[in-house]
Amino acid sequence: MTLRGDITLSDVEELRELMIQAIETQQAVLINCSETTYIDTSALQFLASLRIEARSLGVALQIEGLPGSVLADATPRGSAAGSTDHRMAG
Repeated sequence: MTLRGDITLSDVEELRELMIQAIETQQAVLINCSETTYIDTSALQFLASLRIEARSLGVALQIEGLPGSVLADATPRGSAAGSTDHRMAG
């Protein structure tokens, strides 16, 4: 699965539904973040909690491709007015 564009608090609920479905139906899940341009702290928190959830289900969850600039900018930025395409490809 590939995350694209800005990932913010407003995207987390939709992502949660998609990701939970993935970890409940697969033995291993790879989340590619190399095409993200911004991830706020709520989305990073979500990815961390998803990893814990996957581990509890015995699913290998790998998150890769978080650009350093995305992590450096991971601070609350307010609303998702600047949010772009956050859909996943997989």
